[in-house]
Amino acid sequence: MGNPKLRRLFSFFSQHAIYVFLILLIIIIAFINPGFLSLTCLRDILLQCSTRVIIAVGMFCILLTGGVDLGAGRVVGFAAVISASLLQTAEYSRRFYPNL
Repeated sequence: MGNPKLRRLFSFFSQHAIYVFLILLIIIIAFINPGFLSLTCLRDILLQCSTRVIIAVGMFCILLTGGVDLGAGRVVGFAAVISASLLQTAEYSRRFYPNL
């Protein structure tokens, strides 16, 4: 490995291996399924992950300020319970949450 260009390339791949792997994975999936890179697919992915993104941003802000918050799992669990109770029937949710 006496060649400086080869050494630099190896260093780049070793430091950024996860990004290279992610880009290769996206390219492979795009060849297998051409609709993967469409706006509809991107919208669906963002809609499915929106709650996780909101919680992750909140956790990031707490960690950025130097704090530690282990309550994110509780928030997700509480939101799941409320969502499940609201999805039962319309009358059922109005009985327990009259202001909604």
